[in-house]
Amino acid sequence: MSCVSTILRLAFFLSIALVSTLGAAWGQSFYQETWRYYYNRPLSDLSMWRQAFRDYAQVRLGPERRLANGVSWRLLTDVRTGIAWPRITWMADKQHLQTANEMLEGAHGASIVDARMLKDELDGVNRARQANGWSAIVFDHAATQTSIDLTYASTRLLSVIDMEMEKSEGTAFGRVIRGLTFDLEQRKVFRIEPCPGHKAAHGNMAEDRSHDFKFRFGELLDVCDEEAYQKFRKLVLDHAERAARKADPKRDVNVEACLHHYIKYRPDVYFGEHEDIQGSEDLVLYLTFGGLAVHFTDFFPHVDTASCALFRTVLNPVIVPYRELQTFMRPGPWRDELLALQ
Repeated sequence: MSCVSTILRLAFFLSIALVSTLGAAWGQSFYQETWRYYYNRPLSDLSMWRQAFRDYAQVRLGPERRLANGVSWRLLTDVRTGIAWPRITWMADKQHLQTANEMLEGAHGASIVDARMLKDELDGVNRARQANGWSAIVFDHAATQTSIDLTYASTRLLSVIDMEMEKSEGTAFGRVIRGLTFDLEQRKVFRIEPCPGHKAAHGNMAEDRSHDFKFRFGELLDVCDEEAYQKFRKLVLDHAERAARKADPKRDVNVEACLHHYIKYRPDVYFGEHEDIQGSEDLVLYLTFGGLAVHFTDFFPHVDTASCALFRTVLNPVIVPYRELQTFMRPGPWRDELLALQ
């Protein structure tokens, strides 16, 4: 493909992304779970972004790693944006290995376009600042990943956590916290979702501002009535409290920052405003071999958001063993596979 053709195709991708995000405020300290231009697109529709990856990305291969079940993988990093995503290098089922990498390639392409879009936005801001004689915003990459990890992979299911800090004109920053689970049989992507009857995402980001945090998660969890939600809430916070009591701040500077604020502001409840999840920010869910990862997305004003929300530590996410979630589980292959781990 010629250089001109590649540039024109990339411009097309970016124009789609721009049109679907007009009016969005870049650089504010909010969190983004998927990709900005996916609000009006099915989450599993990754074909366009696979092509964006193939046309644009220049990759560097990371070292091979191995999961607990023997599945091997590595990170591929786009050298221009610095955005990395995993790929499977070995799996017993070769057909599902191919499916997994096609879906991961699409997700990688979407993340690269997001980072390119933000860079173009910041470049435009810099041109305006320079025209006014102001200093330019200095950045190596528009989005800096604080964590990107393949946390679970089998011949059916795969989970990835991707966290980024996005540069902005001011002192605030955008928070990307993408916890995505891929069903390789269905070729679909799942995340925490609203219960039936709710069109918008659950929680504070919901368009109806209902602060309704009841949810579904893929084909695994159904927490759609108040009694179930309160039981789930208590289960998560019990594990959160135990994690906080066991945490050693000397081993991780981010843990030290979180525990410092815990002691200073809310000595009785580690998670600050999250002693009542229903009155705070959304959760992000993803799979691990040890249990369900429940990731808190915001701790303001009680603790530093960057330290506690954008870095994976022993405090966040909270890992809840699958056997303790049976009350909330929907029957089916997800349940069978994950309970078999424990």
